[in-house]
Amino acid sequence: MKLCKKHGVRSKTVITTGHPVEDIVKEAERSKADLIIMGSHGESALEAAVLGSVTYGVIHKDTKIPILVVKR
Repeated sequence: MKLCKKHGVRSKTVITTGHPVEDIVKEAERSKADLIIMGSHGESALEAAVLGSVTYGVIHKDTKIPILVVKR
């Protein structure tokens, strides 16, 4: 958040309970987000599918909002 503020990028933190993939997409659509930024631990697509990765789930949801995946 500090880095976003420093560079004039609006951001917000939302804490919810429920299904992470659904909640991330719903909140992004509700708040009319321009971009969803997700972190990745560098897992392969097969590992992500088996592990149920939240990032993998969000990038495969039906949303018009662009998603940026950032590796460590």
